[in-house]
Amino acid sequence: MNNLGDLLRDRGEVEEAESWYRKAAEGGQILAMNNLGALLADRGEAGKAESWYRKAAEGGRTLAMSNLGALLKQRGEFEEAEFWYRKAAEGGHIDAMNNLGALLKNQRKAKKAQPWFRRAAEGGHTGAMNNLGALLELQGKEGEAESWYRKAAGGR
Repeated sequence: MNNLGDLLRDRGEVEEAESWYRKAAEGGQILAMNNLGALLADRGEAGKAESWYRKAAEGGRTLAMSNLGALLKQRGEFEEAEFWYRKAAEGGHIDAMNNLGALLKNQRKAKKAQPWFRRAAEGGHTGAMNNLGALLELQGKEGEAESWYRKAAGGR
């Protein structure tokens, strides 16, 4: 059911995709819960999206944890956003590592942000490479900053 939802969504048949995602999600399929949440979020239905993201996140889906973190961050609920980003990051979700780093940096917690940027950068996340380079540059570590900037630019 989830795969059928994916196929239909990709073809632009969003209403029918939602129907299949919902059937799969209501049947306990965690991936479908996240996908239904994403579809609802894209449609501007943040409250409904949050409900499905939460179910998928509580079921262990790191992508849903990261998506929930982003939704909460948009609403200004930074403490809970940090919780979900951290849970996803600790579960190995590279985008969540970068997003957690950015959230911490914006809260003036650069020392706590740097390890998350580094983990994401070492995992190949180019945005995190750039973010890590910027933090290192601010710390006066221009050589290391340049190295990360070059990696982010594809110059290794």
